[in-house]
Amino acid sequence: MAFNIDIGMDGQVHFDNLNFKIINNRRAAETFELFLNITNCEEGYEFQWSYNTQLYESSTITGLMASFNYLINQIVEAPEAKISALKISEARGVFDLLLEQQGDGILNMTVIELFEKAVNSYPGASAVRFGDQVLTYTELDLESNRLANYLLFKGIHKNDRVAIVLERGVNIIVSLLAVLKCGASYIPVDPHYPKDRVAFMIEDADAQFIITSLTHVNLFDNERVNTIVLDEAGRELERCSLERPDIEFGPETIAYILYTSGSTGKPKGAMVTHRNLAHFLKGMQNAFNITAQSRFLSVSSISFDASCFDNYLCLVNGAELVLTSNEIIKDGQLLLNEIEKRNISIILATPITFKLMLAASWDRKIPVTLLSAGEVLLPALAKELLPRCKALYNVYGPTETTVICTLTRILSDNRITIGAAIADTPIYILDDQMKPVEEGETGEIFIGGDGVSNGYWKREELTQQRFIPDPFSAKAGARMYRSGDLGRRKKNGEIKYEGRVDNQVKIRGFRIELGEIEYHLSRLHHVRDVATTVHEDQHGEKNIVAYIISDLEEGKDDSWFKKRK
Repeated sequence: MAFNIDIGMDGQVHFDNLNFKIINNRRAAETFELFLNITNCEEGYEFQWSYNTQLYESSTITGLMASFNYLINQIVEAPEAKISALKISEARGVFDLLLEQQGDGILNMTVIELFEKAVNSYPGASAVRFGDQVLTYTELDLESNRLANYLLFKGIHKNDRVAIVLERGVNIIVSLLAVLKCGASYIPVDPHYPKDRVAFMIEDADAQFIITSLTHVNLFDNERVNTIVLDEAGRELERCSLERPDIEFGPETIAYILYTSGSTGKPKGAMVTHRNLAHFLKGMQNAFNITAQSRFLSVSSISFDASCFDNYLCLVNGAELVLTSNEIIKDGQLLLNEIEKRNISIILATPITFKLMLAASWDRKIPVTLLSAGEVLLPALAKELLPRCKALYNVYGPTETTVICTLTRILSDNRITIGAAIADTPIYILDDQMKPVEEGETGEIFIGGDGVSNGYWKREELTQQRFIPDPFSAKAGARMYRSGDLGRRKKNGEIKYEGRVDNQVKIRGFRIELGEIEYHLSRLHHVRDVATTVHEDQHGEKNIVAYIISDLEEGKDDSWFKKRK
C-alpha cells in the first residue's frame, strides 16, 4: 500500500504572464495494490483511491473510505486525543443510533423510512449485488422511486395488493421497495410454484396488479388483474420521475401478505404490517449488531418470510445484500465459493442448505455466522457446523408473528433448544385451560408482542381462532398467536421444541399441512381414502409418504392409477 499527499501545488507553481489551472489526471494504471493520494481542490481536499480490482471489490474500498473519514473526523474534533483512544470505524451503525434515539418510537416508522435513513448515511455503498450487477444505496433508492412512479402511472393506489412473480435478482428488491413506496402491499410468489397454486394465491389475495417478466407471463390467465411486465416497460419506465412518490402511509399499513399451507386444502395469507417488521428488525439488531460492514447471502425464496431477514435487516443497516442464482443455491460447493468470494458475514438458511455445504468437502473454518431456521436443527448437524463457522444460531418463529421470535446461540451439540424470546416479545407456554404450565412441563407455545400480524386475509373465523386476546398483557387490545407448536421452558429460560398439536410438518423449511395433501389426493379419480405421514431416514432426512385406498375392485385394471403415481 502507498500513501501520498499533494497539497499546496496551486500556490507553489507560477508562470509569468500566464493564466493557468492545475488539473489532476486520474491514473489509468497503478504500481501498488492499494494507493491513496490526497490533493487539494477548490472545494477542499480530494481523496483518490486506486486499487487492484482482482484483489479488492468496490464495496470494500467504500468501507475503507468510510472508516478513514470517520478516523479523520475524530482527530479534527479532538486533536489532543491519544491514538489508542481513536476508533478505526464506527461500530454502531445508523440503525443502532436510530434505536438509541427513538426507542419504541421506531415502531411508528415504516420500512421505507428506515431504508431511507440508510440511504442518507451510506449513499455510495453497495446495497444489493447479483453476480456482476451491483446497485448502490442511492441507485437502489432512485430505481425503486422510478418503478414506484411507473406503478402509480399504471393505476396502482395506496392499500392495493400487488403480486410479485420474478426470478431471483436485483429486480425483486427494486420491486419490493417500489410497491411499499406506493403504500401498497405485495404478495411474494415463487414463479416455480405449480401454476394452480400461483393462480389461487393471486385470486385469493384479490391482487389488482402483477409484477412479472416475459419468462413467467404465461402463468397468469386472470383478466381481472393488471399484469406489468418489466421487460416491456421500456421508455415509459425511463421517463418516470426519480423522486419518491408523495404517498402517505403509516406503520399499520400492510407491507405484505405471505401465504402458508392450509389444513383445508387452501393456503392462507398472513398480513404483516410495517409495525410488525419494525418490531422484528429491532429484535434482530439487538441480537446480531449488524453494521454497514456486514454482508448477507440470501438463499431463501421470496415466498419465504426468511427473505425479510435478508432484505430488510440488511438494507436498514447500510450493509450489502448478495443475491444468488438457483444454480448456486442447489450446489454446496458453489455456495462455499460464493461465501468466500464475497466475504459473507451472515446467512439464514434451512438445515438442508448447510448439509449441502458439508457434503461439498467443507473442511476449513470460515468467519461466517449461520442461522438455522425452518425445521429442527439436529445435534449431529450442529456438531459438524460448529468448528467450521464463526457462530451458529438456532432461530424459531411462525410467519404469523413476523419471521423470528426466539433464538439461541449454539455452543455445543447437547440439548439444542429454540432459545429465548427476542426483545419485547412475550412467549407463553399454556395448558388446555390457557393457564401457564410449570417450568419443565410441556404446553402449547403462544406468542405476543408487536410482531403478531393482523391475521389471515379473508379468513376471519380462522383469525379469531388463532389470534386471540392476550390476557397477560397490560396493553389495551394486545393479542397473542396460538402457534400449534408444543414446548417446555427450561431453567435457563430457553424453550425446548416438543412437536405439534396437529399434523402440520416442516420439510426442508416448507411449512406443510398434511391435511392439504390429503385433500388434493382425495379428489383424484378412484381414490376412496388417503392418509399421509412423515418418514425420516437414518440421516434425519424427512419425506412425506401417502397411503391410498382405491375404489377399484380387486382384479380390475389399475394401470390408470399406477400412471398417476
